[in-house]
Amino acid sequence: MFGDAAGDALGVCMYVVNITPQGRQIPRLVGAKTKVVSAKQQKTDVTTTKTFIEKHGEKYQGFAPAINRLELGAATMSTSFAQKVCSVVDIDISKIHFWTDNENTIRYINGARSDFLSKTNRDKIDTILSRTSPEQWNHVEGCRN
Repeated sequence: MFGDAAGDALGVCMYVVNITPQGRQIPRLVGAKTKVVSAKQQKTDVTTTKTFIEKHGEKYQGFAPAINRLELGAATMSTSFAQKVCSVVDIDISKIHFWTDNENTIRYINGARSDFLSKTNRDKIDTILSRTSPEQWNHVEGCRN
């Protein structure tokens, strides 16, 4: 299960990998889901990110609340989509591997706490952890996602 976010959208896609008797791996797309961020929210995100960077500095740009909100939103959407698919095809969600290109998302899922997290983002982490375990989550470089 892959989840990602950009400034204007979230997206998730689920693959299943079939392994032939010869050991060949054949990936197949099971399904995908997208969500467009409203223009109003995009404008708010730009303003809050700019304010955050001015206050904390460029080196903390990756911790900006808008970035965390979008990436954690994609991770939450991944778990929701996986739950739906797993219930239809009778697969245990604990067998699913989740992937994100956002290192902060992985840190938060693994228990790191941050003063930069809003209550909404903490709630998203709680939702993710109520559906999955930290061991199911993996990081993939953005250029490979």
